[in-house]
Amino acid sequence: MRKFVKINIKHVDDILEKVSLCNAIELKYYIIYKQLPIIGNLSVLENIALPMSYHKGMKIKQLISTIQDYLNIFNLSEKIHNRRDTLSNYEIFLVKYITALMFPVELILFIMPLDHVGIEHSHHLMDFFIKCNENYAILDYNENYDKYAQISNIIKLEYDEWLTQDLRV
Repeated sequence: MRKFVKINIKHVDDILEKVSLCNAIELKYYIIYKQLPIIGNLSVLENIALPMSYHKGMKIKQLISTIQDYLNIFNLSEKIHNRRDTLSNYEIFLVKYITALMFPVELILFIMPLDHVGIEHSHHLMDFFIKCNENYAILDYNENYDKYAQISNIIKLEYDEWLTQDLRV
């Protein structure tokens, strides 16, 4: 299911806190947000592998193979050993998304993704959301809704309505 949730900047801390509480027992939601960065002194491979090594206990060869498969899907295979400072904002966004795919979560939350990728990559972002098959919610300013309206079957929700329906708080 694809959702657009109308928020303002004051909601972000509330979202982070509520999702943290919801994820305390079982990981249900994965947040992709500009203010939650990838680690600058680690490579793309290491940034994706690090959380996986803690949560899944996969063998290193299997982990690397899985990460390489995802990097190939998103045309990032040549960036596997790159550090954050050599990646575009959109590539950083994709690294975070690939990390999210490694976890069996109910919903991926994209908080203000246009701010994350910048105007120069907004067309890539829209193509990404149109093709994305995962359950996700885009949490962004109401004035940005028209940009997301081209995504088929996207449901627009008010913030409080979304909290009740998806986070059940």
